Amino acid sequence: MTEKLSSLEICQHIADIQGIKDPKNRTYVGATNIEDGAYNPLIDDSLYLRLTIEHELVVRFWQENDVLILQAENCFGEEIGQRLLASPGSELASVKHCGCLGIIELHRD
Repeated sequence: MTEKLSSLEICQHIADIQGIKDPKNRTYVGATNIEDGAYNPLIDDSLYLRLTIEHELVVRFWQENDVLILQAENCFGEEIGQRLLASPGSELASVKHCGCLGIIELHRD
């Protein structure tokens, strides 16, 4: 089960999983300006897409009443980690958040 992680912690975990060890690059992990070389799959669409393909992960989402429910799944449709609940209107950010947590969950020891 993935504990609550901040956006920076999520980016750091993903960087570790991807083997980003260069100290110069580490200063950009979690940064919010992609133009400056930020490593942040929560804001970088291209990076997020590459990660989900590499880790064979999808995020399904649906709405029940006033709650958006998101679930990361592997390529076999098996749920990964916990469902994430979000408010409607925040789909894109929540999908990336859920997907990144799913990748972290896939690589837990």
